Amino acid sequence: MKYFIAPHNDDETLFGSFSIQQHSPIVIVVYDGYLQGARGESVTFSNRRLETREAVRILGASVRFLGFDDRTDTDPCRLVSALSEFKDGSMVWYPEVETGGHHQHNLVGKVCREIFRPAVSMRYLTYTSEGKSCSGKEVACSTEEIIRKWKALGCYASQIDIPNCRPHFLRDQREYINDVR
Repeated sequence: MKYFIAPHNDDETLFGSFSIQQHSPIVIVVYDGYLQGARGESVTFSNRRLETREAVRILGASVRFLGFDDRTDTDPCRLVSALSEFKDGSMVWYPEVETGGHHQHNLVGKVCREIFRPAVSMRYLTYTSEGKSCSGKEVACSTEEIIRKWKALGCYASQIDIPNCRPHFLRDQREYINDVR
């Protein structure tokens, strides 16, 4: 089995759609989005799940949701327990732990680094407080894969409409991974 571990809905499309299209892993979404609704934005976790299902379908994969609450679930032991179910992966993509990176991306990356054998993992880059990470090896893609990525990004209307999320959809759409370990 191949798995792509995405901390949040939309991370798989923003940071790994080319790898997903090329390798067809099962996408595992760790956190459901409750935080935005709690801030008064008209976004629910069920909206986010629907958007993710459609985006992942466009990318040619399937998705599974772990259901962690993005407001409160920060216990590394619970994450280890939930993510250990996927130790059978022949290839696993997970977020790189990045200086200045999103705290939940880094937490998922740290837990995955503990769980998965280095020989089967690919660490993808997300964004830091300075913007999208553009270091590491660029993932090559075809014109068709670029078009599918844009179609999948378009599924996330709830995120594109939020001013602090919108820039992530407009930034450099290239994707980067660090060495296979």
